[in-house]
Amino acid sequence: MEMFKFINLDEKDNSWFDSQDMQHLYTSPSWLRSIHDTYGFEILLLVDEYDLYHTAFCKLNNELGKQLVSFPFSDYLPFRGTGVNYFKSIFDFAKNQFPDYQVTIKTAAPCELELPQKLIRKAVYHMVTLQEEKPYFHKSFLRGVKKAKKLGVVIRVRNTVNALNEFYELYHRLRIDKFESIPQPFLFFKTVFEQFIAKENGFILEAVYAEKVIGSMIILEHKTTAYYKFGCSNEEYLEYKPNNLLFYELRQVLINKNFKYLDLGLSGCGDQYSGLRRWKDHLGGVMHPISYWQLESLLSNQEKNSIAQIKTNIQERTQKVISDRMGPWETSEISEELYQYFA
Repeated sequence: MEMFKFINLDEKDNSWFDSQDMQHLYTSPSWLRSIHDTYGFEILLLVDEYDLYHTAFCKLNNELGKQLVSFPFSDYLPFRGTGVNYFKSIFDFAKNQFPDYQVTIKTAAPCELELPQKLIRKAVYHMVTLQEEKPYFHKSFLRGVKKAKKLGVVIRVRNTVNALNEFYELYHRLRIDKFESIPQPFLFFKTVFEQFIAKENGFILEAVYAEKVIGSMIILEHKTTAYYKFGCSNEEYLEYKPNNLLFYELRQVLINKNFKYLDLGLSGCGDQYSGLRRWKDHLGGVMHPISYWQLESLLSNQEKNSIAQIKTNIQERTQKVISDRMGPWETSEISEELYQYFA
């Protein structure tokens, strides 16, 4: 059985992270500090008796109860080990350390893992292998690229605060109008910008038509992999195929920067996400499983009812923002207060 311990994020510097052979965006110090600096969450690193890094958790204690989550606002978490016994030992350790906490593990492991804990979500992510002689793009995707170029859409890299502002305005509009949900606060994106893009570990890629930004994406870099983390486009210009040209040019940008892989991020497994999965297939992405597992805490009926009422109140406030079609900066102020509860 693994011998684990939790240590605080502040106890390790960047050189310790660099010395670990488990390297990933979602366990990197820059990502962990982006979450901490935005929301003030307590971050715990899981290490073993040899000081080897296994994963990271957030320890949450608020009106929604006590939770230990690996890791909020991340698609999935890499782990040093595999198999039922390994993950069971992590659950057992976490429960022993924090017996009254709900424990959630997000892992890039198959749903057939058959853990005794509850499987609460199935998903997938797509990984593109770069530096190939003949990169794969589906014919329909390439037709969209050709159309975008013919119509005069151009792609540019612009790593400025103004570019971040324009991204957020477009991203906010997409989240409200298409997905009927609020975005994370601007503070989060500003923190990510400072931790990654300002340090030349990421960039903003824009699709522009007639001097108007009609598509934008934030790409984060870690070691040999680039991560497509956030993207948005103007729905009034979708016929101009900005996303096709963005992803087409993104691949070449990353190849020129000698990256080996592009992580296209999480997609749901349901029928409503079939189009998104097909789109990522057309980009040459190879699909991999994601599974979320949870060990619930023991709550009284009174505690359950109280939490349910708080969730209802949060949902009502969120829906008011959406129905009132608040602007991005007004929404951001409310999101700064509410988004911590979506961890």
